[in-house]
Amino acid sequence: MTDSPPPSPDGRTTPPKAPRWVKVSAIVLGVLVLLVVILKLTGLGGEHGPGRHMGAAGTPAGVTQAQQVEAGHR
Repeated sequence: MTDSPPPSPDGRTTPPKAPRWVKVSAIVLGVLVLLVVILKLTGLGGEHGPGRHMGAAGTPAGVTQAQQVEAGHR
């Protein structure tokens, strides 16, 4: 026989409740998503993306002129 939830007083069976770890994980995930959204909207997270690692001339930071010439860039 399968373990089914007992019927409620009005005769309906209720689905099993979610385990505590599922609820806690959902709350933590929701807080993290909310934090990321707040950081993006307020700009407190700083500049992110490929432009962050580029030099003023559009070359990757830390690349010397000799390395650019070797790679065929001028």
